[in-house]
Amino acid sequence: MVDLIHSYHYKRVAEENKRAYSAAMGKGILLMGIGVLLTGMINYATGTVYGWICFTLFFIFGLILVMRAQNIFNGGLF
Repeated sequence: MVDLIHSYHYKRVAEENKRAYSAAMGKGILLMGIGVLLTGMINYATGTVYGWICFTLFFIFGLILVMRAQNIFNGGLF
């Protein structure tokens, strides 16, 4: 489902790589979403700063996966 991503992000992705590109992008975005979910749960349960630490780590690792997929399959960020 590469159509869920803006077309300028995948315009240079080869047709045979679109499935792998979509999977890599999805994993990165999913990782960011898990971080957001865990942040709310941890903050609600404990009221500490650990939720925001979790958010930061998951968001950074997810962003790294997304940027890595862009560089590998698209040849750059845009």
